[in-house]
Amino acid sequence: MEKEGEELTARVQELRSNLEKIQGQQAEDSRSMSKQQKTTERYIAKRQMLITRKDECNRNIRDLGVLPEEAFEKYINEKLEKVSMGNISKSSAGVKLSS
Repeated sequence: MEKEGEELTARVQELRSNLEKIQGQQAEDSRSMSKQQKTTERYIAKRQMLITRKDECNRNIRDLGVLPEEAFEKYINEKLEKVSMGNISKSSAGVKLSS
């Protein structure tokens, strides 16, 4: 009878230990899921911002209308390094002023 009581006590301790391990794993999984959800939300927000930006760029391109043939031939033989953002910015400013 005493041996049976000790075995039951040992079994209860083993089950409590297993329960604590499982609860710890569950808490860890919950934290991991929360972190993953936040990351996913950030990516979704960034994706939406980029889609909005793409739409804005497409709208601006449509607003420019048809470019003259000179625009296609002017920089065709230039290396990419020579065509700097400064030149592009100047061209953009010129186009905006003439609109």
